[in-house]
Amino acid sequence: MPDNWQSIPAAFQYCYATIPGVSNTSDLTWEFGHNYSIGIAAIPYSGTFCVSGLKITSSNIYHEGIQQTVYGLTPDIEYHLTFYQAVVKQEDVLDSSGHWKVYLDDQLLGETESSYSDLAYNNVNVNWEKRSFSFVALLDSHNFKFLPSGEEFPHFVRMGIDLINLTCEPKYELRNDTTICDGHSVMIDASSHNASYLWMDGDTNAIRNVSAAGNYIVEVSNPCHTVKDSVEIKLKDCPVFLEMPNIFTPNGDGVNDVFSPVIISEISSWHLIIVDRWGKVVFESSDPENYWDGINVKGEMSSDGVYFWVMTATDSFDEEYNQSGKIYLLSGQ
Repeated sequence: MPDNWQSIPAAFQYCYATIPGVSNTSDLTWEFGHNYSIGIAAIPYSGTFCVSGLKITSSNIYHEGIQQTVYGLTPDIEYHLTFYQAVVKQEDVLDSSGHWKVYLDDQLLGETESSYSDLAYNNVNVNWEKRSFSFVALLDSHNFKFLPSGEEFPHFVRMGIDLINLTCEPKYELRNDTTICDGHSVMIDASSHNASYLWMDGDTNAIRNVSAAGNYIVEVSNPCHTVKDSVEIKLKDCPVFLEMPNIFTPNGDGVNDVFSPVIISEISSWHLIIVDRWGKVVFESSDPENYWDGINVKGEMSSDGVYFWVMTATDSFDEEYNQSGKIYLLSGQ
């Protein structure tokens, strides 16, 4: 085993090995492994060696995991566990899929997304994939256990694991650089577990609602690490994109014969509904160039009077607008 790592005892409640000291012992694995002829070999993700472990459900169950106790943790700090996994086959263990179950002390932290392989058992060019978990430390030390598991039944899988890493830097998702309309605002969220915040202007809140252009820089700190990040906010003049008339005269004289926008720009989509005073729909369209000429949904000219319109539109910044108003139809007939 690599330094500081041990096999998981067969007595562990989730280890099903039936021969202690034999069927619970994982294998140090490398390109020309100690059982290279039957396929217990793989090019590691990093360095010279990796580890691989079996799960075989037969008369003698093999269940080979690894464990390590890590000291010096800080309680109530969020930690991030990452590692790489791959299906490593051997001559009589040829399942194409498998994953790792990860335990924090004796509690299941989670199961990784499965890895798949259609490679032959003697192909050492295995496909490594990164997996990760996050957790909050409860004590200043925790035991980490990794046990292989299979997707197919009965389970005959050998899983590789390499480059296990534990970090505690604050984890958050600061938004991407963003352009907003002048006069609008956008939220910037640097929230992280048990962290403090210091923005370049002295603000100490995790979340900010900003409307001014600038490069917003923040330091996010927890008791074991500080990270710095930034997001740039740009402004753009967004013209008034819609203005609707309040009267139209569909009398065929060529002047103001249709109900249409007076000003229209920056629209990527819209939906317009016009109803009469009793709430019955007389016109509906999702095309800003499909103007209402007074003809109702029955194909008849609408009578003079007041009508009400409701419009939902989206501009080129994906901002949604909802407007409503009334229009007087005066045909003069």
